Amino acid sequence: NAADFISEMAFRFPTTQTPQSNSVAVQYHKGTVLGEDMSDTYSTWEELLDIIAGELKAAGVAQNYKHGVAAYMYSAYINKTPLLLAGPNAVEISNAFSAAIFGKTADYIDCMDGYSADIVKQIMESNEPLIILNSPFENEWISRIPSILMNAQKHIILTHPFAEDVRIEPKGLFNYCLPVLTELFVDDMPERKYFGGRMSKGFVKYLSADKKLFYNRLLKTMHVGMLARTNLQQLLTDMRIIGNMKEKTAADSDCLLGLIPYAYVTGNVDIIRDKIKGTEAKDMPLSKDMRDLLLSFLGDEV
Repeated sequence: NAADFISEMAFRFPTTQTPQSNSVAVQYHKGTVLGEDMSDTYSTWEELLDIIAGELKAAGVAQNYKHGVAAYMYSAYINKTPLLLAGPNAVEISNAFSAAIFGKTADYIDCMDGYSADIVKQIMESNEPLIILNSPFENEWISRIPSILMNAQKHIILTHPFAEDVRIEPKGLFNYCLPVLTELFVDDMPERKYFGGRMSKGFVKYLSADKKLFYNRLLKTMHVGMLARTNLQQLLTDMRIIGNMKEKTAADSDCLLGLIPYAYVTGNVDIIRDKIKGTEAKDMPLSKDMRDLLLSFLGDEV
């Protein structure tokens, strides 16, 4: 009968497979230089911070959070600490940051296109100060990411469109880069209308401050490795200074940009949730709006 015939013939015909191409599709995309006639010139890092914040707004970052995000990203740049931006507008936020400092969008590599040793060589030898590696969790890329981040003499930002995917990656990755969850502070689609910043000849740069041991006990409770803990505490130290943040309001940015993302991607949500809800958390005086936002994100009643 028909059923027996179909069953028999299924084992007789060879399965047709699409031949795999040996050609590598991945390419090194150069960033776009912005017109000088529209750019803002900055001579101090305070002026630069305002430009970064303005460009981040054009990338979809909410008005209330743009200065905090700008201070944190600039702190990462100053300290040569790679970031992993996971969530909506991640690539455009990185381009906005690059536009503000260098007057051009960042050089870009999409790791989903495949792996190439020649591309890695281009990354290492490029004179560009900032490069985006998008979706770097492909099989051939992920094992090479630590070496690239440790040896490239430039600022690298990793991007990925979905925060949930990051939770299944090796936790050891965050010894080399710190996660940022963009969905916590993005409220609009990117405009992509960047004016860019230009450094004046007399630019006065920011010098990194001595690290303060913020949230040391909490980070140890979350089993944060020594290197990641050092990197995060240094970024929080400089972010507070760069953003001119008062002690009572700095906790909002600490949690939004540093603590919550790390807890989320490493499976320490319960610990950070209990810390936020605890009435004894004197070292984390969150505003009501921030507390409600974070608890809602963590899946708890506000």
